[in-house]
Amino acid sequence: MIKVAVMGCTGRMGGAVTAHVLDSNKFTFIGGAVRAGSEDIGKDIGIVLKRGHIGTLVTDDPVPLIQEADVIIDFTTPEATAKNALLCAEYGKPVVIGTTGLGKDLQQDIINASELIPIVFSPNMSIGITLMTVLVKKMAEILDDSFDIEIVEMHHRHKLDAPSGTAISIGQAAARGRGIILENNAARCRVGPRHNGEIGFSSMRGGEVTGVHTAVFAGDDEVLELTHRANNRHMFASGALNAAEWLLKQPRGLYTMHDVLGINGQ
Repeated sequence: MIKVAVMGCTGRMGGAVTAHVLDSNKFTFIGGAVRAGSEDIGKDIGIVLKRGHIGTLVTDDPVPLIQEADVIIDFTTPEATAKNALLCAEYGKPVVIGTTGLGKDLQQDIINASELIPIVFSPNMSIGITLMTVLVKKMAEILDDSFDIEIVEMHHRHKLDAPSGTAISIGQAAARGRGIILENNAARCRVGPRHNGEIGFSSMRGGEVTGVHTAVFAGDDEVLELTHRANNRHMFASGALNAAEWLLKQPRGLYTMHDVLGINGQ
């Protein structure tokens, strides 16, 4: 049995991952951590997730969990994720990171940690989204800049970052296909007409939508759309566990779900 610790174990994604670990015959849940001050600290994780008493209490101290676990899965906040990655590097433990919204400085912490341990860092753990980025890149290669590219996404009302990490990864795939740098060509808050060659982002928030992402290629005479709909969080949790198992066999380094699935995303 693979011993797993989950950082952010009572959040939307962390809770889904924890539930999958508890139901697994391959993984053992050795504990989960949450942010300091959370009302879940000291509670039985089974009670918090409405699964009944299991005898494992939620903590705000990740260090003992990192020391005991074979692999760590992190769905927390950008600052907490960077800190946890460095702790994992200190104790030589691999980590799967699904947190989004990390700025360049915090991403550099992840890169630094990956020089010591293996890390899977992906804004979306689903097979479908991973394949979608490959297809979007190919579409952007084939269609010239007479086709405008817009990444349209919708998530639940509580989501913090916009565009989402998944939307940005789709935009990055389109930019690679066009041979441009996304940061220099992205339009995230458009006012007025769009400029030729830019990659636009449209973010919607509402209800309890898990996630819908559409890559739109709009030409003068025809429009192509590629859409992925997440019906629930189970596929993300399953993907995270697949990544965790795969990661245990890898040398130190920074990986994505493309590596886990053996798909060339470059």
